[in-house]
Amino acid sequence: MFAPNRIVLPAVFILTTACADSGGRVGTPVPAGSSALPGTAGPFGVGPIGDGGVATDGGIGVREVDCTIDDLIAQTICAANQACRLVPPSGSATDGGAPSNGVSPNVLEARCTDTDPAGTQAKVCTSDAECARGFGCIGAGPNIKLCSRYCSPASQCSGTTSGCVPIVLGAGGNARRTGAHYCTTECDFLDGRLDCPAGTDCDVVRYNDDGVDKHATTCFEHGSKKAGERCSSDVDCEAGADCVSTPSGRSTCRFWCQPNASDRNAACPSGRECERTSPSFFVGSREVGYCQ
Repeated sequence: MFAPNRIVLPAVFILTTACADSGGRVGTPVPAGSSALPGTAGPFGVGPIGDGGVATDGGIGVREVDCTIDDLIAQTICAANQACRLVPPSGSATDGGAPSNGVSPNVLEARCTDTDPAGTQAKVCTSDAECARGFGCIGAGPNIKLCSRYCSPASQCSGTTSGCVPIVLGAGGNARRTGAHYCTTECDFLDGRLDCPAGTDCDVVRYNDDGVDKHATTCFEHGSKKAGERCSSDVDCEAGADCVSTPSGRSTCRFWCQPNASDRNAACPSGRECERTSPSFFVGSREVGYCQ
């Protein structure tokens, strides 16, 4: 249903899931497309930006219809075979698809919808009905959605590299905070496809929560362009690579690497070296860089 912000980037409701100063890939070199989250935003144009905010009514945030924002996590209000989820207003979009008018709604609704207990973290889905209670079908690129757990900022997400990302309507100065969050997926950014479903790889995302910039890993759609080839967004690049722009303005696919590893160049092609970003950043205890 939604989609996160990759580092240029991780999903949510807008139509662009990030903004240059509050979400997306990070550092220098700067990944191409830093004005939007991992690739493109979810069907509702939601992205991992903002500070979480407060759920509101009156056209901004979330309208609590069948259930409440708190019940996205508690899951105590809906019938046993249903779950509380955030959905676009009735008639504004088809289930699992883009808004019929191509515009992100001004408000989302908390409603009880069907559920599938098999739809846990990072399972490929096309609608919320394919996800378990406590999970929503959230965009992981323009063509892929994954079941992702709703969370509160301090709990619910498993692993040391996953994050609890704010769900926001819109991007930049037009962002509307919902008060809801979802978990990104713990994975190994140096072995992109190891922990992620087919068609996605492990990416590093930057998001802002309560005024603090944070980094996490998540599974996001990848393309087929090889390292060194020109690109316009992260979705263009093969698994394990990111679309990085240089001071010259040329954007190319480049592999992730770990500058603080004992063998810092191990993830890079022969003859290439691991480059730190400026400023440097970490996911857990691992520093994140790009192969030159």
